Parts: sequence; structure tokens; C-alpha cells
Amino acid sequence: MTKKMLKSVLHDGDKWQYEQSWLMPLWAEDGIIFVTVPGAKPRQFGMVVYTGVELSPMDLLERMEEKGIQVLNSDKQLYVLSEFLRLIPNFRIGDIVRCTYKGGSLQLEKEISLAARAQRNPLP
Repeated sequence: MTKKMLKSVLHDGDKWQYEQSWLMPLWAEDGIIFVTVPGAKPRQFGMVVYTGVELSPMDLLERMEEKGIQVLNSDKQLYVLSEFLRLIPNFRIGDIVRCTYKGGSLQLEKEISLAARAQRNPLP
């Protein structure tokens, strides 16, 4: 589906701390939360990264299960992961996105673009 994925990012004031964990949606009875894999820590922000391999919902589900994330319903989880992977290509590598679940659907909203923050030196 895509070769892009989200890495977990912590936001503290004006500082961004990048983690080595993947960020994935997890279906629960009362909605969807975004968690780190491994670790299952709830997070709100992720940075778009290039993985180099094509990812499918089944790949992500297998990764979650092998890292000990408890999945309540595999069919619903696969649907959520499919929607998640469908949204990621809309963003550029280096973008930091806010991950939310509103109105019954997943939403990824660009929070900041690291490419825009990079200082560019004009050529002489």
C-alpha cells in the first residue's frame, strides 16, 4: 500500500523528541487510540518516514502481535490499519502529523513540516 510509516514523536512546549517506536492506531471498544509499537504507550504525534518496503495492513498487524500488543478484534483492526495506511501517502517525509479519531474516522493532520523549518543557504 505504501512505503511510508509514522515514527512516534513526543511534543513538549516547542521541543520535539523523536522516538524509535512506530506509531499505529489500535482499535478498542470505545474508539481508536494511537500507540507506540513496541510499548503500547499512547501518543498523539508521529513523523512520516520512508521505510523502503511496501507495507500492508497485515504486515502492521503481525508487527503489533509479535511485539505483544493485544488486538481485540483482528478484522476491525485490519480495517483500521488499512485506513491508516491509506492516509499516510498524503504527507511528505519529515512532516509531523497529529493523529486523532473524530466522528467515527481516523484523521491525520499536518502539525509541522520539518522541510519548511530547515534553513536554506542561498547559493552565491
